[in-house]
Amino acid sequence: MNQKMRFIGPFLLASIAGAILANPVDASALWVRKHASGCMATSGKALDKDWSIQNDSTTSAMTIVCTFDESDRFNHGDVASVTVNGEDGSSGDEVTARTCHIEQTGTAGGCGALVSTTVSGTGSYSLMPVPDWGSSTSGDYVYTVVELPAKTSSGSRSTLRGVTITD
Repeated sequence: MNQKMRFIGPFLLASIAGAILANPVDASALWVRKHASGCMATSGKALDKDWSIQNDSTTSAMTIVCTFDESDRFNHGDVASVTVNGEDGSSGDEVTARTCHIEQTGTAGGCGALVSTTVSGTGSYSLMPVPDWGSSTSGDYVYTVVELPAKTSSGSRSTLRGVTITD
């Protein structure tokens, strides 16, 4: 009997250790970063310069749409924060950002609250619009909308560097 326990003990311990190692728990946070060049400008005059997308129009604001490429590992129901980064080059207008979704059927959608830089401020910005989606919109497509003001009369441009999404 003593011989039998010597054999079963290590076997049992190895079996338990193998089961634990075969099913690891992923405790690290997931994140996705998208450079502005992967987004789509729908107005204004896009200029890809200095590692960012800039609005080169002196007459109109630029609207930029950045999609979130989902997967079975990280989908929009898991998103806790969205961060939009760039440079605000206007002391008379603001950079704005918000998150939006459209139903899978394309018949309806909506956007969350608008967040913005200060009108009189310039320099680097980091905006955090609240994600406008959740488990109730699991089949929807989601995206972030950023609006850059027109280029100033002195030639200063506002830019979008990119969007970071984390769980």
